[in-house]
Amino acid sequence: MARSSRLLAAVAALSLVVAACGGSDSSSTEEGALSTIAEGKLTVCSDAPYEPFEFQDADGTWTGFDMDVVRKIAEANELELEVSVQPFDGIWLAPAAGTCDMVASSMTITAEREEAADFTQSYFDAFQSLLVRSADEAKY
Repeated sequence: MARSSRLLAAVAALSLVVAACGGSDSSSTEEGALSTIAEGKLTVCSDAPYEPFEFQDADGTWTGFDMDVVRKIAEANELELEVSVQPFDGIWLAPAAGTCDMVASSMTITAEREEAADFTQSYFDAFQSLLVRSADEAKY
């Protein structure tokens, strides 16, 4: 799947999750509009900086893979993107606590986290591996 197709699928999936997570204490009164914690804003918790996923460039603009995705979600819903930098420990609990509307923090989906939060379908697979010298193969 091409990168643009994966990004579009991720944006669509994340938009659905953000819309589904809205509570009845909506700051928006328009029918069909996203329910957000701050009117006109999509507040995203992130343990930034964590390049290349979320960081600020030299101009202070939030950038990176995750930030590109959430910016598209904000734009599609005519919302201003606001990033709230939070410590990573327990960040997946932040939307339920009302700290932010969603989390974008290069997070691996685990069973423990899934018990406490709703995740989108995974949109980035990190097929990471380690390299060792051939001569040391038996040690690993």
